[in-house]
Amino acid sequence: MHYDVTNARKLAEARHELDWDEQFLLALYGEHGRKIHERDGETETSTVCGDLCAVKMVKELFGTAGYGKEIIIKMST
Repeated sequence: MHYDVTNARKLAEARHELDWDEQFLLALYGEHGRKIHERDGETETSTVCGDLCAVKMVKELFGTAGYGKEIIIKMST
């Protein structure tokens, strides 16, 4: 699979949204990631960061949970 910048941007957005299905679809080893996620059960964070998930902490801190892309667009303009 050829991995380009467009996929990287889409993957970053999926991470920000905590959209697991999209992350698995776009990841280089998505099926492996899906197996790990299914093994660990439904969680709000990944096995990499756990309770230290920057995305989750920022959303909780600023009360932006559920806003997603609108926040990214406002911050980038």
